[in-house]
Amino acid sequence: MHSQPFTPPQEIRELQEQFKALHQSLEASKQEFPEPEQMRKAISRRENDKASLATRIVKAKDKAETCAPTCTLERCRAPRPLQPLHPITRVSNYAELAPLCRELRVAQDALAELTAELTEERGKSKAFELQHHRAAAKLAELRATLSDGSGTAALERLRREAAVLRENVHVALPK
Repeated sequence: MHSQPFTPPQEIRELQEQFKALHQSLEASKQEFPEPEQMRKAISRRENDKASLATRIVKAKDKAETCAPTCTLERCRAPRPLQPLHPITRVSNYAELAPLCRELRVAQDALAELTAELTEERGKSKAFELQHHRAAAKLAELRATLSDGSGTAALERLRREAAVLRENVHVALPK
């Protein structure tokens, strides 16, 4: 009796190729996307930057609104006559306030930018974390099915998964 070597049907080979591609994409995504812990550290750094900018803004506002009581400048101690508010260049402390206002505006712009980056990073972090958990669960499930010694359970699961994906492609997505 001469037995022929077992050759799996075309569908099994396709499923095996899909499995290999999925595993390769999982490995690639691990290298492409940072770990959730790294994302948390980046978010923490951005929150610290945001807090320090908020502190700088408060200090700049305080400095712009009042002069310190211990100021030794002659113009701060002398009573000031009322000045018309318009045009702004006629305000007596315009030269002092203009750079402070610019600094305040720049700090507020930087704060807004950091807030936007922080929101974006948090969204990315959550998406990466979810993707990581899904891939880890799928890998654990595959390892568990392969550890029983027969690949029939894994093959059956892959068939069900392929059927669901086919249904999505042909039925759900075209709508």
